[in-house]
Amino acid sequence: FPTNIVPDIAELYFEIRSRDVNKLYAQTDHMIKCLQDACDEAGAKLEYTKDVRYIAFLHKLDDEVVKIALDSAERIGCKAYTALGGGGSDAHIYQTKGIECVILGTGMTNAHEKTECITVKNLVDSARWALDLITH
Repeated sequence: FPTNIVPDIAELYFEIRSRDVNKLYAQTDHMIKCLQDACDEAGAKLEYTKDVRYIAFLHKLDDEVVKIALDSAERIGCKAYTALGGGGSDAHIYQTKGIECVILGTGMTNAHEKTECITVKNLVDSARWALDLITH
């Protein structure tokens, strides 16, 4: 097995996220420029593709879809709150298609970690919340 060799090709895959689309595009352009500068310095060729998977969205507290979710939580006796998210979900895709929606938290802890978990109470409350949203 050879060591200390220079490969013919290197492939990088990365994801860039921002709640601000202008910052998203500026960061993307900055990263491409940095890669291009490094390639120019090394005499390499840069080939890249950009694939926008979703664009962040932001609702106001008085938006109807937010009111519906908060009112539903209140009806089932749960205290809901709003917060900014940083991930991607189907809701981002729906929003770009004109389908107003919000992302509902389930009370999970340590999301996307090996220790991710949810209490039985939060799981049941999430189901109750979904049922109330569907039936009202």
